[in-house]
Amino acid sequence: MIAVFDTNILVAAFVSEGLCSKLLRRGRNRQFSLVTCPFILQQFQQILAEKFKATRKEIQEALQLIRQTAMIMVQPPWEIPDVCRDSDDNQILACADAAKAD
Repeated sequence: MIAVFDTNILVAAFVSEGLCSKLLRRGRNRQFSLVTCPFILQQFQQILAEKFKATRKEIQEALQLIRQTAMIMVQPPWEIPDVCRDSDDNQILACADAAKAD
């Protein structure tokens, strides 16, 4: 199975113990293939810094863990269809489509 976690799932995996952190652990254990893209990682970094006041070191450690867990990094096409009310969600869907996620 191929999965793409949106930014909210990744943030929740790092700031609380719950379903999202369990899913990330399953990805680290290779129970499925986690795919991400530069947009998701950039948004993740921004939210940790601005909303959760994470330090630069904490953010780098979190990004390193995600990069180690994600088996593939895709780059969605330049032109992303506008199908969601939130344009950021278009980026997430484009990543999932490029990854051929389940």
